[in-house]
Amino acid sequence: MRMEDYVAAVKIPFGGDIIETELDGSYEKIIEEALRQAKVYMKESRIKTYNWAPVIDTTEDRVLRVQRIFRGTTNDLSLAGANVNDPTGFDIWLGSALIGQGTLGSGIYAFAQQFDRLSQYQKMYNSLGSDIDYKFNYAEKKLFPISNRPPSAFTILYVLDYDNIEQVESPEWQNMIIRLAVALGKMTLGKIRGSWSQTSALYTTNAAEYVSEGNAEYQQVTEEMKNFGRRVIVKGN
Repeated sequence: MRMEDYVAAVKIPFGGDIIETELDGSYEKIIEEALRQAKVYMKESRIKTYNWAPVIDTTEDRVLRVQRIFRGTTNDLSLAGANVNDPTGFDIWLGSALIGQGTLGSGIYAFAQQFDRLSQYQKMYNSLGSDIDYKFNYAEKKLFPISNRPPSAFTILYVLDYDNIEQVESPEWQNMIIRLAVALGKMTLGKIRGSWSQTSALYTTNAAEYVSEGNAEYQQVTEEMKNFGRRVIVKGN
């Protein structure tokens, strides 16, 4: 959606283009504030694989924060001559190197040994497969991967950032941002109209009604955003 589409949708509860209100000329700022508040709950995750480099510019990928970082390949991982990608061979190596027993026993003892070895294998594989540390500079959108044994490629799981309202693609979030902007608009309009008192006037303002409606709608949409934001949506680039 374009900004003008958001403005048109938000203006409808206030009379659209038919009725002029004190909010005219401020709708874009209200929508931008709605996006700023909604971003707290928008946690759409994406994955991206990069070739190894000491510094990665993530500007084009709109990285808000990095959640996890993985090796793109583990083909280069080995330990004392044992291939980490070979569970059977690595299991035997663990049996002699870690457990001190090169051959299995029998019965329940053999099962316990095998379970222990496979557990050790999985732990070590996971450790070696995710041993890449990193630092992320949000201001410059720079990622600094750190590893003693850097792979040829690595993959990151990250939360998507939104620089402007037109980058929001989800219809659900578009709808919530519109509702949040309407609630903010009602609270703002109510405060404006309630900032002075009237005496002997032919008409009275609906300031209190706008503030009450705005507060109720704000609380409702905020709660919905919290619940909706708990869903993890992962997309690959």
